[in-house]
Amino acid sequence: MKGNIYLRLDYPSNGNVVWRTNDGDYGSGTLSELANLIDEQRIIIFVPSSEILLIEANLPTRKRERIIQAIPYHLEENLAADVDSLHFAIGTPSAIAINGNFNIPVAVIARER
Repeated sequence: MKGNIYLRLDYPSNGNVVWRTNDGDYGSGTLSELANLIDEQRIIIFVPSSEILLIEANLPTRKRERIIQAIPYHLEENLAADVDSLHFAIGTPSAIAINGNFNIPVAVIARER
């Protein structure tokens, strides 16, 4: 079955998650239980906004590979946690460089909670 599964993560968590399918079916349980139900669906995760840091990085490149490598260490001094314990969702760099740098939107969240 193709389609989407919408997954809501709550904090604090008791180890369970709540999900909904495109068909409107609801469920709750552990991530392991959800994994047994997944076939070819795309997973869309909703996280409380209080758990996400939205920040912009300014780097002199638009090359995705270089951005992925540089972002965690470029933002490190603005973060209260070790970069290895965080997940970085990197947006599309701006089309125009300002003072030689491209603005890159980034969402940062803890890998585990």
